[in-house]
Amino acid sequence: MKNFFLMITLLAFMAACGGGKKAENTDTTNDSSATNNTENAEGTTTDDTKSTEAQYGKLLTKEEVGKAKEYTSIAEVEGETDKSAIIRYRPKDYAKEFPTQLMDANNLQVLVLQNYGATTLPDDIKKFKNLTLLYLDGANKLEKLPEAIGELKNLKTVSLGGCKSLDINQVLGVLKNCPNLENLSLSYIPFTEMPATIGELKNLKYLRIKNNKFKTLPDEFYKLENLDYLAMGSTPKDQYNYEEIFTKLKDLPKLKTLFFPFSGVKTLPDVMKDYPSLKKVAWKESDWKDVKAETKKWSDKFPNFEVTWSTSSTPMYYFY
Repeated sequence: MKNFFLMITLLAFMAACGGGKKAENTDTTNDSSATNNTENAEGTTTDDTKSTEAQYGKLLTKEEVGKAKEYTSIAEVEGETDKSAIIRYRPKDYAKEFPTQLMDANNLQVLVLQNYGATTLPDDIKKFKNLTLLYLDGANKLEKLPEAIGELKNLKTVSLGGCKSLDINQVLGVLKNCPNLENLSLSYIPFTEMPATIGELKNLKYLRIKNNKFKTLPDEFYKLENLDYLAMGSTPKDQYNYEEIFTKLKDLPKLKTLFFPFSGVKTLPDVMKDYPSLKKVAWKESDWKDVKAETKKWSDKFPNFEVTWSTSSTPMYYFY
């Protein structure tokens, strides 16, 4: 009997040692795997974050961009050893082709290529992930925008004034993919019909459409619920249908400023009293003999907004 109990005890001891060891190995393996996976996941995220920060710096505020150095020539760009320091580029000379020397300026936020001389922009423009402003006024050979511009999610301002060769349908088809686009100029482009796609620029706040060839605006235009400032104007020879446009503008809930000087407009319609947010109308005509008296007369008639003869405006290359 004594031997029987001894054997039972021995078997129990062996089972306990074997089972414990097996459980310990299993637990250790699982713990190690879990630990490694967590560390790998954390390590990968950290590395990606560091890589992104190294490649693209933080997006600067408008005030910070305004204080940043403005590079005005390719020579300055080439002489800069730290290309990540290049935030603003506005050359004094007109670029005949895209300045490829900028491609290492990963933190570029302001790109001004006034009177740009090529027919296209490179697809690599999408590398400028921090780009907030693209100014191409006077690029009259430019025929289209690269689809890659739709990948620039920080783009807020695009100015295309005087880009007479542009396909306006293609342009708006690209820009509708820029979710933060707020400021846009399409002035002095001779398109005869505003595409309905304009209504897909949901965050648009500031728009210039002066001296185009269209007469009216599509119904989709009047769904731009965030539009705050509208500058339009046409010559008396190619006059817009202001009666229709002024009537429908009352549907823009946030429109505060309306700008249409030297457009051949003879009178302001009573419907402007119904504009929900209008605060200022910038307007004067060449046949006014006393500009101040005219603006005062119209301001008195419309107490809900001011009529001003001052028609100066800020260049859009300052719309950081």
